[in-house]
Amino acid sequence: MAANKHFDLLIVPGAEHAFIDHLSYVRTRCWDFLVRELGLGEPPSYRPAPIEIGPELLGELFA
Repeated sequence: MAANKHFDLLIVPGAEHAFIDHLSYVRTRCWDFLVRELGLGEPPSYRPAPIEIGPELLGELFA
């Protein structure tokens, strides 16, 4: 901020580093950010489906 640089920050209260309980929210916010920053206008009104967290996905995330 002292150097007058632009930055974006997403804070998810109560979330661990991997956002296990908040993947749908974080994915939606990231998608919206990319759409806006690529100059494609406002993000569409549809939203990604929630991600089912199962043992296989946890294994992939933490392998």
